[in-house]
Amino acid sequence: MARQFGSEEIGVLVPWAPDTTVGMATQADKKSLLNFINTRFEKGEPVTTKGKRDVKKMAVKGIKGMKAKMVRDLVRSYRKDGVLDLMRSFYKGERKSGLGLTEKGQKLLKSLDSEDSTK
Repeated sequence: MARQFGSEEIGVLVPWAPDTTVGMATQADKKSLLNFINTRFEKGEPVTTKGKRDVKKMAVKGIKGMKAKMVRDLVRSYRKDGVLDLMRSFYKGERKSGLGLTEKGQKLLKSLDSEDSTK
C-alpha cells in the first residue's frame, strides 16, 4: 500500500494474515478436526464422506474457521496415512458406520494434545 506525500511515494506496512488453504492447516486445525471426528464417533453419530453426515458439512458447521476444502484434504491425507478409516460405531445398541480414528489416529491426537500442554 503506497501513500503519496507531495511528489514522493512512501510504502506503508499493513498487517496481513494468510488465507487458510490446502497445506496451511495449523496444528490447532488438525487437532480440532480429529477431536470432532473422534467425539462424533464415540457418541454414536460418526461422520461419513457423503450424505447427511458428510464430514465437510458437519465440520464447517461445528468448528469455527474450518473450510470445506481444508477438511476434504485433511481427511484424504488422514485416510491415506491410516489415521482415519471407515468403522462401525456401537452406541446404546445402535450400529452406525462412519469415520473413526485408528490406533495411529489416537496416537496422533494424543501427540497433538501433548504439544498444547507443553506450550
